[in-house]
Amino acid sequence: MFKRFGLLALGMLVLATPALAQVDGAVATVKQYFISNQARYGATTQDLADLVVSDAYTSRRSGATYVYLKQSHNGIEIVNARAQAAVTREGDIVAPHAGFISDIADRVVGTDPVLSAAGAADAAVDHLVRTVRRPEGPPVVSDAPGEVYTDSYEARDFIPNPERIREVYYATDTGSVNLAWQVEMDSRFGHMWLVYVDAITGNHLATESLTDSDTWHTNSVQEFNQRNYAPLRRVTPSIVSGTYNVFELPAESPNHGPQGNAVNPHDVTASQLGWHDNGTSSYTITRGNNVYAYEDRDANNAPGFSPDGGGGLVFDYPFNPADVPEDYQELAITNLFYWNNIVHDVWYHYGFDEASGNFQTNNFGNGGNGGDAVLAEAQDGSGTNNANFSTPPDGGAGRMQMYEWTGGSFEVTAPPSIADVYPTGGAQFGIFIYDLEDGIVHALNPENEATTGCTADDYGNEADLAGNIALVSRGDCNFIDKARLVESFGATGLLVYNCEPGAPGCSTNSPGEGIITMALPDGEPNDVTIPCLFVQRSTGLLMIGEMPGVEGHMIGGIRDSDLDAGVIVHEYGHGISNRLTGGPTTTGCLSNEEQMGEGWSDYFGIIATQQPGDTAEQPRGVGTYLEFQQTTDIGIRPAPYSTDFAINDYTYGDTATGGLSVPHGIGFVWATIVWEMTWDLIAAHGYDPDIYNAAGTAGNQIALQLVTEGLKLQPCSPGFVDGRDAILEADQMLYGGANTQILWEAFARRGLGLNADQGSSNSNADNMEDFTVPVSNQVGTDLPESYSLSRAYPNPFNPQAQFTLEVNTAQDVRIEIIDALGRMVGLLHDGQLASGVAHQFTIDGTNLASGIYTYRVIGETFSSSRRVTLLK
Repeated sequence: MFKRFGLLALGMLVLATPALAQVDGAVATVKQYFISNQARYGATTQDLADLVVSDAYTSRRSGATYVYLKQSHNGIEIVNARAQAAVTREGDIVAPHAGFISDIADRVVGTDPVLSAAGAADAAVDHLVRTVRRPEGPPVVSDAPGEVYTDSYEARDFIPNPERIREVYYATDTGSVNLAWQVEMDSRFGHMWLVYVDAITGNHLATESLTDSDTWHTNSVQEFNQRNYAPLRRVTPSIVSGTYNVFELPAESPNHGPQGNAVNPHDVTASQLGWHDNGTSSYTITRGNNVYAYEDRDANNAPGFSPDGGGGLVFDYPFNPADVPEDYQELAITNLFYWNNIVHDVWYHYGFDEASGNFQTNNFGNGGNGGDAVLAEAQDGSGTNNANFSTPPDGGAGRMQMYEWTGGSFEVTAPPSIADVYPTGGAQFGIFIYDLEDGIVHALNPENEATTGCTADDYGNEADLAGNIALVSRGDCNFIDKARLVESFGATGLLVYNCEPGAPGCSTNSPGEGIITMALPDGEPNDVTIPCLFVQRSTGLLMIGEMPGVEGHMIGGIRDSDLDAGVIVHEYGHGISNRLTGGPTTTGCLSNEEQMGEGWSDYFGIIATQQPGDTAEQPRGVGTYLEFQQTTDIGIRPAPYSTDFAINDYTYGDTATGGLSVPHGIGFVWATIVWEMTWDLIAAHGYDPDIYNAAGTAGNQIALQLVTEGLKLQPCSPGFVDGRDAILEADQMLYGGANTQILWEAFARRGLGLNADQGSSNSNADNMEDFTVPVSNQVGTDLPESYSLSRAYPNPFNPQAQFTLEVNTAQDVRIEIIDALGRMVGLLHDGQLASGVAHQFTIDGTNLASGIYTYRVIGETFSSSRRVTLLK
């Protein structure tokens, strides 16, 4: 539970000071708190003698100052020995967390590096070559004779950044604190890491991934239905931002709404110079202070083509769903640019700003490190059916890679004895959008499988192929050679079935029942104009055994994640959660087993694309457009998001017993819980489509504010209980605890009740769910048990603020408002208060002058007071 500690007890009070002084005062206070409570955190005075401030900033929404510390030795930071706490406007310390190393001096190994920084870079490359493997999935091979597939990368695929190598200490699992080099690594396939190399021995100590890759999958191709859609348009005069013919907020994809012209959609607070100016340079392409969007089809991680809107910044590229992504490249990049800027601007209001580590080239003197606008790579060629986001520490550019998605399915429709849908692999050649129903003919001599269709002489039944789908066995030559031959004989499609393991000419790359993706060889043109799919050996033999009379249905499509805002927001969400958890310059805080990074990202995607008229029970699948599904289908998670247990019955207990994947399945349960909470808040406070209004009082606005502020309050390596408690604490800070009961009921309904136990956040095996709603609507306080007094919200206020008071025994209570001179300027209550009820009171500042006021409560068994600031 979180605990509050009054600053007066520590001899420090920080109230109504200028921003810099407020941060400095908070840093001093938090340091003193941990030093004064060193025994509680297993540290000594010597261990805490040189606490280094890794980050400190004041939240624009809560007014709290967040302080993140690290231990150090001889002036060198121990990167994984951390502490953090927040200091509220009123001067309370909240949410203190620490993972200190005890007896540092006895644990340190090394004072001067033996290995050079360049040597550390070489060691980091060597480690990644030995340990990093290509993503799981069908191997991609062309089937050229002698071709050997490997899931390993080569040394040239890993790129150290010499400007971001630094000397640190790293606390190991064995208890030693080793002098190390921290090496930032990039790669040709887009993944980024921090690798820690022992500066004395050159041994590998640890690796932290900076990239969140989302393991998606494809289902069968289906028709879609379009949701009712009304774009949210903002009027921002003075600065011209541009006109973008895109799928506007809140439309998730082409399935969810038509294109529309978004005119000057930038927010003047978040993007003060618009979307194409960083204060030094102005651009007419899809580049500006927040994001640089471009194509990267050659997967070299360098800017490629960007559309140019001209002097008027008009980006007007219509969408034709019959086109392949390369044909609508300008639209894809524009849509990616638009949505990256939308996320930047919206979350700016909720507290993801310069000081807290957002992504901007120019921070305009508002704190944080600049130079890190998102590099948004559209139609990235380094993969398919996926997307990712890399988050270096604040000051390093975030990178979003968006991939094309291919979907293909094959069904035998006749004869009835084998009619079914069969597993398939795709092809990098041929056409990609098709819906073909035809007869299936074995293209070769079925009596001689050694004939594999590599030359024209192998085909003795060319006439039978005309107007039919050709079935050809694998072996002896490139797949595309077979495709070209059967097309020349008039075949309407190609099915390649796998070869017999060990047979002459049968590749060792996934033979037999293996599924592969048929590759287009390097340098070869894609000059095939028929659909091509790969099937298992058993599927091919089954069809041969029923010929003639076999008929089939081939369906294929290709879509672009650049047109799916849910995925774009999801990826950007990784940047938000990684920068806000543990402080913006700290990495590795969301790499533990129970971390909820995928859940926050899913949640951000579905709340950003929430539309008026949506209901709590309505299924919200993630990635339905890319999966060729209807908007109400399951998407890419175990179930759609819905408060209806008949649609989504997942609870916290499923993280331990449900066989869910890590991190995606675990994150799915977290997003399910937070989605439940959001709809309970909407039921209590209503819905407002203006998602920019972080100060709004609607349930969706409150929910998004609580989740975003909660990210700042939770510890590094959080579990579900940590995340829950951070949201409850955020409600205390932001809304005076007014929503505590609503939050508890939502959490408990999904198994995250009062007695839920996350055990170690490094394991999901020890998670225990609980459905208990606490009797009191206060949690984690050090207030006496006889009463519960909340902080006032908003604070500062004008003209009104509210707070709640609950007493555990009925009694007479007097509530006064006192000004800075000690004069009573208001009486809010004087009489009996019933027990067990959160009584709400309002401070009306209409007839009061600006200043600091105290609301004082005096009961029969207690007395207490809190401060609040009126600003007019």
